[in-house]
Amino acid sequence: MRVSLRKPHIAGITVLKPIEHQGNRWPKRQARMFAATQEIFRAQQYLRKWVGKAAPQAGSNDSPSSRGALGSPKKEGTTSPTSAEAQSRWDNDQEEESPRTLLRRKVIRGELRELRSEFTDTLDLSIHVATWNVNGRRPPDGLELDELLDVENPADIYVVGFQEIVPLNANSVLIGDMGEAAARWEALIHETLVAYPADKESGGMEAQKNADEKLRGQEPGGDLPEGGPDSEAADDAQRGDDERGVENEEKKGGGAKAGAEISRGEDGRGNDAAERSSGGLPNGGSETGGTESAVGTGPEADGTSVDSTDLIETLEADWHADASAKEKLDRVEGERDLRAANGATRRYVQVASKQMVGVHVCVWVRKEIRKHVRSVQTSAVGVGLLGVLGNKGSVSVSLLLHESTLCFVCSHLTSGDAEGDESRRSGDVSEITRRTYFTRSLAEQQQNLPATIGEHDQRIWLGDLNYRIALPDEEVREAVKKQDWETLVESDQLRLEQNAKQVFVDWQEGKIDFAPTYKYCPGTDRYVGTDPIAEGEKRRTPAWCDRVLWKGDYLTQLKYGRAELRTGDHRPVKARFATKADVIVPEKLEALLAKLRAKADADEMNSRPVCSLSPQIVHLGDIRYGVPTPPQPLQIHNNGAVRAEFAFVDVGGSGPPCPPWLTVTPLKGEVAAGEVLEVSVSARVDSASVDVEAVIERENALEGILVLRVHGGGDHFVSVTGNYLPSSWGLRLTKLAAFSEPVRGLTRVDLGRVGDNDGEVKNAVTGQVSKEVAMGQTVPKEVIRLLDHLMQPEQAGGADSMATKDGDAAKGRSPENGEEAEDPEAAQAAVRESLDTGADFPPGTSGRTALAALFSFLAALPEPLLSKSILTAIEADFATAKREAVVLVEQGLVPSHYGMYELLMTSFAELLNRGAEKGLSSQALASELADVIFGRSGVKEDKRRKQRVQFVKQLLDDRTNL
Repeated sequence: MRVSLRKPHIAGITVLKPIEHQGNRWPKRQARMFAATQEIFRAQQYLRKWVGKAAPQAGSNDSPSSRGALGSPKKEGTTSPTSAEAQSRWDNDQEEESPRTLLRRKVIRGELRELRSEFTDTLDLSIHVATWNVNGRRPPDGLELDELLDVENPADIYVVGFQEIVPLNANSVLIGDMGEAAARWEALIHETLVAYPADKESGGMEAQKNADEKLRGQEPGGDLPEGGPDSEAADDAQRGDDERGVENEEKKGGGAKAGAEISRGEDGRGNDAAERSSGGLPNGGSETGGTESAVGTGPEADGTSVDSTDLIETLEADWHADASAKEKLDRVEGERDLRAANGATRRYVQVASKQMVGVHVCVWVRKEIRKHVRSVQTSAVGVGLLGVLGNKGSVSVSLLLHESTLCFVCSHLTSGDAEGDESRRSGDVSEITRRTYFTRSLAEQQQNLPATIGEHDQRIWLGDLNYRIALPDEEVREAVKKQDWETLVESDQLRLEQNAKQVFVDWQEGKIDFAPTYKYCPGTDRYVGTDPIAEGEKRRTPAWCDRVLWKGDYLTQLKYGRAELRTGDHRPVKARFATKADVIVPEKLEALLAKLRAKADADEMNSRPVCSLSPQIVHLGDIRYGVPTPPQPLQIHNNGAVRAEFAFVDVGGSGPPCPPWLTVTPLKGEVAAGEVLEVSVSARVDSASVDVEAVIERENALEGILVLRVHGGGDHFVSVTGNYLPSSWGLRLTKLAAFSEPVRGLTRVDLGRVGDNDGEVKNAVTGQVSKEVAMGQTVPKEVIRLLDHLMQPEQAGGADSMATKDGDAAKGRSPENGEEAEDPEAAQAAVRESLDTGADFPPGTSGRTALAALFSFLAALPEPLLSKSILTAIEADFATAKREAVVLVEQGLVPSHYGMYELLMTSFAELLNRGAEKGLSSQALASELADVIFGRSGVKEDKRRKQRVQFVKQLLDDRTNL
């Protein structure tokens, strides 16, 4: 026994059928297993169709890219591009747009949408809308839609909506109808729009039907193949025709044709008119809130008519795939081409088609404007059983025509005339409005294309809204007889709900001056319940169930009425609208773009702080060593309209904001619009901030650049200059010892002539340093003057206050009474100025001032008096290295430093001997001296400082004990 898979038309789902081997019977156990498997499989199919949750079966391929023009699976190896692929290419093109193009699109579709009138003109268009509840019936033979579509007055756009396009039974709601009914109605619409009026003269739809029947090998008006459209023979023939359709499409270049919409639900399954012809099962569950790309979207369709004739021919073609079918098909196509040449021009093309169970909508546009229709999307929302199934709900179409967005919503709302049913219908409208969503590509999102119904420029809502008339049946029928429409409209539930702001707020509906469209006895002009004698006839109060509403500034309703077509229990309703579409005028757009660029530049300037500095060059004048210059003002003017935040930054971006010899206050801050902030700039030169010898070599010029960075406003540069007055502080001992005149007159040339004389003080015979010669030739005159002043008898008493335990005198405070002494910085500066210029010390210069100046001089030496090797020795192990360090001092110092060292130790020893009776101690003097003779690197943590102080004290004690 073997099992094969088949897809019978009759149920619309895959069914497993046993096929017997010759002479064998299906065993009962296997039959039971097969039946259980079939039930499970059927349940999975139901679940998939109900709520769209089941994953696709392995090996299945329902994606749009895997389907041909008719929605049937493509053969392996085919490369026909699909609308989805074309849309992907279109998206990529949009993402690679130039900045100029992006700016244009931003103007057209973006935040500047309100300026659209400045670069567009309006194009007058007409829209014809028709809605019909066909009561689950297919179009009968001979049915003409001329009155419904008003083809004698052709419109630019046709929107046709159907309700109950299939019977609303369990099979249709849960499984679907394969889309055959929708295809037949679309074929009739196509024939009416495309072939009118030439085809009318040649028989119109009837001629088409006869041609199709000849193609099937039948006599006109004959029957379908044995078994009907749901038979297995018909099914096999249909699959054959589908394959031929795919082959024809591949020969033509592929692509999704009009009427064969490739759509997706949330679960990724195809679900549309095209899918209906190949086994897709539309329903509310899988489409709830989903969106789909409709027919002909993307750049492939620009200027090209999207033709649905192939779909119609295939759907109504021969059920049998015999060898002569293609020849017959070619012959019929030739006949149609001949009719087209005689005047039967294809004037309309379909751009969208969407079905959800019984609700169906299709949109047709005039061929000439097809290339201006872009970004077509569809969406379906089920609000029926369980709130999601598609027996009730809506299908919507969104499209962009030129630069105007249009949305068409076709709905079938909750039925019933019980109290409160109108509120349920209004709730359906709210739910549809909330859940309808059009998925947009990245490029479309950048263009701000609408994703919801309310975001569109123009909106039209059509369908069987099922609102009733809130009057007794007899009163309604009497008013209908009198054609008293105003009385009935006053009690129309939709109008009452609108007036109460419960539904369709700010939407409009035309004047109703036609009879209620529901409920008729099919094929008659008689309302149901009019003839009480008729058996089984349920009485229904006439009502305007079928309506068309609109919302949009450009929309103007020209006609509103009904068509007298008697198929089904509803009369169709039609409406004609005049509207406008915004059309870009290139010249206006370019002018607007130029205007916007200029405005954007101005806005950018206005939104940025605009600052200026005054002056551009700050002159600090003469700069003395250790003395701050008077602050010079630098003004920051905020000439812009916004607050300016600023900060001084390093030229290179990573260092300090200004040179170490400069002080800028404040370094950062903000300036209010139109205000001026003053920044002070001053300088202070010392050996820690400046290489004074290098400055003298630059002819005493001090120069620096300040960079002021304004947040959002760029960088501003200020040049700072000053004239350095040479000082003995910061020069090497050998340089100073070489000059007999004061250093204030020292020039770059003078400094360059001085060499290193350390080697000249050694004894020519022994090679040892001569102490006398060293002290006489290598000690600067400035040091000798300080020591001479300190050693004067009148100053000897001042040395003790200079070097007591706390060293208060060095800090400018008298140790005796703690009163504030003279400003130590000013006093030292005066002494320094006297030394640099050769002038006498200011009268009253104290010994402690002279000693403080001496310590300052020693600290400023470029090379410390005691070398680094000595410092390393005493810090490594003071207990064992003390004597070694003393030896290093005696033997390792260069002559210039040795002479200075000997003079200092001798002078300090004498001071200690003189001041011993007044409490002057070597410990106090060593504490001050240890911080300066080892240079700037000598001051470290307390433990090592104590070692250095002890070492210096040892040196002093050795001298005082001699």
